[in-house]
Amino acid sequence: MKRIFFLFIALVSINLQADKDRYITLKCVFVGNDYPNQFFMFVLDKDNSTFSGYLEAEGPNQPVVVGNYNKTPNFYLLEGEGTTVVSVNRNTLRVTSSANDDSLDCISIDVPKDYLEYAKNKKRI
Repeated sequence: MKRIFFLFIALVSINLQADKDRYITLKCVFVGNDYPNQFFMFVLDKDNSTFSGYLEAEGPNQPVVVGNYNKTPNFYLLEGEGTTVVSVNRNTLRVTSSANDDSLDCISIDVPKDYLEYAKNKKRI
């Protein structure tokens, strides 16, 4: 009985790790931001080459922008539906837009649990 329990735990752990490896998550703040506690999240799905961008305070259920991305040697090029291209420098993790002079400084983080739950529920629909 103990062996079955440990096997079950191992399988669950592997499945959770696979979900975390599927996504690239960036937590960003606007450069020169007057609101340093307001974070913008980008979650890139490596399996589908899609992304979702949302305000951390609002949560993943209310994305600000969604779309597809392309990976180049130095950049992730994010293109939302009907929006301009946003580029993420893969070395510096600085996000810039072709639409304006805004830029964001980002750090790479683990996928938030609320996003994993959101993605899991989204698959069911």
